Amino acid sequence: MPRRRALHLALGLIGLAASVTLGLRAAWPSPRQTIQIDIAATSLDSPGLRPADGSTPAGASVPAFAVHLDLPAGLLRGRPERLALRLQAPAAGEALTLSAGIVSAGLSLRPSGESGQAFGPGAGFVWTATAARGPLASATIVLRVRRAGEPAAASAERLLLARDVTFPVRSVFGLSASAAAWTSGALALAAAGLLLAAGLRRTD
Repeated sequence: MPRRRALHLALGLIGLAASVTLGLRAAWPSPRQTIQIDIAATSLDSPGLRPADGSTPAGASVPAFAVHLDLPAGLLRGRPERLALRLQAPAAGEALTLSAGIVSAGLSLRPSGESGQAFGPGAGFVWTATAARGPLASATIVLRVRRAGEPAAASAERLLLARDVTFPVRSVFGLSASAAAWTSGALALAAAGLLLAAGLRRTD
C-alpha cells in the first residue's frame, strides 16, 4: 500500500524533526555574562569609611577588591543554571569571613540561605538556580564580611554588596525543560516506529 507507506514515512520524518527541534531547544546552553563590581576598602570599626580612590586607610580591615559575577543571560524554565561569585582580592591584614547568598521569591536555589568562607584570593561561591515560571525572575545577590570567629550577627557584619539581577525566563514552545525532553523522547520513539513500519512495508 504505497499511500499508507508514504503516510508513515511522512509522519515519521515530521516526528523526527519535531523531536530533534525540541531536544536541541531544551539542551541548548544559555548565553552567559560576566559583571565586575569594584568594592572600595572599608573598616569594620568605622562604618561607612570608603575612600573614593579605593586605597586602604589606616586601620582598615577589608582591602579594596573586585567581585566577578558569572551569570546566565537568561533561564530556561525548569532547568538548573549555574550562578557564581568570585573574588579578585589581596590577602587581608586580619582573618575575615565572608558570607554570601541569593534572595529570590521566583527562583529555587541550591544551596539556600547564606554560606561562608575565608576572605582572600580565590574565594568564591556557586549556586544553581531554577526558574519555575516566567517571563522574568529577579534576585538579589548579597555579600557580607565579618572578623573570623565573630558570630554571624547584624552588629558584627558589614554589607559589602547587594546586587539586584533580573533574568528573562523562556520555555520550549510553552514546555519546561524536563517536559520538552520527555516529549522529545516520546516523539523520537513514535517516529522510529513509523519509519520502521514504512521500511517493512517497502520490503513486502
